[in-house]
Amino acid sequence: MKYRYNRISERFWTDEKVLNWDNNTKFLALYLLTCPHRNTEGLFRLPKQYIIADLNWDKQELDKAFNQLLEDGFIEYDEKVKVIYIPRAIKYQSPDNPNQEKSAIRKLKEIPKSELMDKFITETRKHNKGFGERLVKQFGKPRTRTQALSRTQSLKNSSSGFEKNEVVEKDFPEDSKAYKAAGYLREKILENNLRASVPTTDPEDKRMKSWAKEMDRLHRLGPIGAKEEDNKGYSWKEIYQLIDWSQNNNFWKSNILSAAKLRKQIIKLENRMKHTQEKNSDELSMLQELYDDYEEEDLEEENKVL
Repeated sequence: MKYRYNRISERFWTDEKVLNWDNNTKFLALYLLTCPHRNTEGLFRLPKQYIIADLNWDKQELDKAFNQLLEDGFIEYDEKVKVIYIPRAIKYQSPDNPNQEKSAIRKLKEIPKSELMDKFITETRKHNKGFGERLVKQFGKPRTRTQALSRTQSLKNSSSGFEKNEVVEKDFPEDSKAYKAAGYLREKILENNLRASVPTTDPEDKRMKSWAKEMDRLHRLGPIGAKEEDNKGYSWKEIYQLIDWSQNNNFWKSNILSAAKLRKQIIKLENRMKHTQEKNSDELSMLQELYDDYEEEDLEEENKVL
């Protein structure tokens, strides 16, 4: 029996995004990298019902993990034709010889027509120029981003309601609120430990872009797994307050060391901050009552003397 093998980099386990995923999301990512429905190059048809059946999950479990992978750019999905795309797959496993290229093209021809083919060809040309050019001959030259965005194909998920990555999330310049919030978190982390691993202040720094993107998601969407229509986003004032509180707390300042970690733990942080504020408020009220009682007793003593 002939077996197919798919390569997975050991850096998967140390990737910043992967470290912030829950176990189901990690498991789903590994499934997509190794499942029997996948072709080696990372563009293939995969109805979600297949995943549910293979993993013995319910729809809610799948939606949460799938949404996280979409949000982090690990995958893209064309709901209309059930085609999935793993952008980085071709970087690690592209055809090594003409026979493998022919086999790959034959399988790709079986996939329903999708805009994701354009993205796949563009990415392939970066890592395997020869194979990329053969794809162009077979499927045509990929459209530019502007051309792709002009199309009217809806990439809304009718079953779970989350949006697909048709529009690439924008970068954030230095004067954007998302970039400023990321920079503020960076400064607060460094105030606690100058040796902390943080991105540079260069807006083109990949890690800084990632931090700004997480801040934007925290503002627009809210916690991980939330959708825009849920209205769970945080105001910029709330985000700054939570950054300040986390970096002034002895426990949390050792754990919130990135924007992704801040977003992942935002609910716990918010609950803990509110609990602390309520406790402080109760203590202040108690002190005020004691002070008032003291003032009243002191006044009675003065009246006795008089």
